[in-house]
Amino acid sequence: MSLKTTLSYGSALFLSLVGPTHADWVPLAGAPFQPGRLEDVFFVTDDVGWTIYFGGHFYRTENGGATWEDVPNVPFALYRTLCAVSPSHGWIGTLSAGTPLLETTDGGDTWSSVSALEGVVPGLCGMWVVDEQTVYAVGKVSGPATIVKTTNAGADWIVTDFADRALGLIDCVFFSPDSGIAVGYGPPDGTRRAAVYGTNDGGQTWETRHVGSRIDEWCWKVSFPSRQIGYASIERFDNEQWILKTTDGGQTWTEIHIGTTLEQQGIGFLDDLTGWVGGRGSLEGDPGYTQRTTDGGTTWEEDPWGVNVNAFCRSPGGDAYAAGQTIYRYLNPTDVPGDTDLTETVLYTSRNPFGDAVALRYHRATNGPSRLVVLSAAGEQVALLVNRFESVGPHEAVWTPDPSSVPSGIYFAVLEVSEGTYVRKLHLLR
Repeated sequence: MSLKTTLSYGSALFLSLVGPTHADWVPLAGAPFQPGRLEDVFFVTDDVGWTIYFGGHFYRTENGGATWEDVPNVPFALYRTLCAVSPSHGWIGTLSAGTPLLETTDGGDTWSSVSALEGVVPGLCGMWVVDEQTVYAVGKVSGPATIVKTTNAGADWIVTDFADRALGLIDCVFFSPDSGIAVGYGPPDGTRRAAVYGTNDGGQTWETRHVGSRIDEWCWKVSFPSRQIGYASIERFDNEQWILKTTDGGQTWTEIHIGTTLEQQGIGFLDDLTGWVGGRGSLEGDPGYTQRTTDGGTTWEEDPWGVNVNAFCRSPGGDAYAAGQTIYRYLNPTDVPGDTDLTETVLYTSRNPFGDAVALRYHRATNGPSRLVVLSAAGEQVALLVNRFESVGPHEAVWTPDPSSVPSGIYFAVLEVSEGTYVRKLHLLR
């Protein structure tokens, strides 16, 4: 049960919520939506993030996901993965052999094809930034298998033909410039078995760390919540679903059967025990909801916050995001005001202080009318954001204050619902 305490500020009377900390995933109200899915998401700073749609759309946020821009004039290709080494400099990996890698040096306003890889690399499915100079990429899902690497921020790329060990590569994780993991499927005999490969010398040599015991499946994504514990999702087109887990830093892997009909794709773990898989439903009418484990992958249950989730990422500050039909953000316990269980109504923010925009998120515990306003420190209404009937579940509204009429300072978001009134203090800092 939550406790409410009253406080006054100026002429306004507010109620703040306290009670136990809980966390959850919420869709970002200002994020793009695609009926299929967004392929990847990457935050190069806590504010600057990018996402892509397979059919040739590049989206950018500069305020921590509160609002997103569909950037025009990006060269068309079949976008699959992306990464950046700075807010201005980054890449999109594609499944188009003619333009397998696109590069921007102005934050995504303009893009050019990396000509050295045209016709050499058939496509790229996964990328990993080690540092400002070192980036790895692997591909592609339909083969042939290739690994590319730069050690000078894209000025040059080293290409490794991997066809003698794998049929296709889909994702990679690197712990240092020398040590890393690539996943996909092999061996080259054509049986298509989930496979993991490792290097300890910067990709000069690779070891085959695991080849699956079943045919017609492939590793899709890999997640290491710590240096020793790692997981890989395995996609196959039937109801027998498995994952891989390592407890020795990727040297050896164990197959774990999980009870879900999900055609697994995205996988992400917050810590060694708690994580999610996403993907597509393998049965007719199955929307492809996310599944959750809290015991290191031994047991799984449906946790339907996301649909067709294909990728997870963290910002440099530790915020967790996922890309599926839209962009989702994990609400850290420290983001929740007080000690609050999300089975009860709670109001929280995406970022504080903030600059040009802030996402105000809340979880309705009951159906009913919602009214969300922003008040000045003197209690005057500055903005009416929500005034409608809403159902149980997560909701979000974005406040974009007009710089010509709303100065920097302290404001209050006030949510009025049938359960009570809830308040968050906002610090606008331009």
